[in-house]
Amino acid sequence: MFLLGVFWGADKAPSAMVLLEQTWANLRRCYRLESLRAPLPDRRFDELAARLRTFFEDRRYAVYKRVFSQDRRPAKRLQVKPRIVLAAAGAATDVVDALRARQLPVECVIRRDQNGWEKYDYDRICLGHNYRVNREILVECLATVARENRLHFPAGDLERLMPVAALRTADLPDSGCPTGGACLALAAAVWFSETVKSLKRYGQAG
Repeated sequence: MFLLGVFWGADKAPSAMVLLEQTWANLRRCYRLESLRAPLPDRRFDELAARLRTFFEDRRYAVYKRVFSQDRRPAKRLQVKPRIVLAAAGAATDVVDALRARQLPVECVIRRDQNGWEKYDYDRICLGHNYRVNREILVECLATVARENRLHFPAGDLERLMPVAALRTADLPDSGCPTGGACLALAAAVWFSETVKSLKRYGQAG
């Protein structure tokens, strides 16, 4: 499946989009960077909403799964839409609400100072949830995936994002620098896939 990690900072903080394809290898999730935009050339909300709508409805980013029936009826093909994971800073959570008001499903990752992470249900089903996550959890999750060689970037984009050594040691730059937004967008998307989707897969609460 595909994930679009987005960082949308408050005020004039550099924004970013990172497109990942999530695959499987040896029963483990792997990620390939398909595209990187940092910073985004236009910070208008309407432009952001249009970009996300185009991505969400693009058939190239939809995958199909076979769903089997327990009563031996023929298997069905289920379309799985791409996931949008937005790392919000400060008042940027208002942007998430506005996107959902336009019927765009968005998973929102909000930085918090307390340890651990918490999930807050959104009041409209199928439009995503809010997760308050300690920053160290985000960066350590990304570092672990990088150390295990499950993160694959084209060489040029890798150098634009950050050195491999920084990824593996969880040494992410601050979101206020040009590459920081891309790093947080990447970290939020990977964390969501590794943590939330894993919990849902095994039927645990999260």
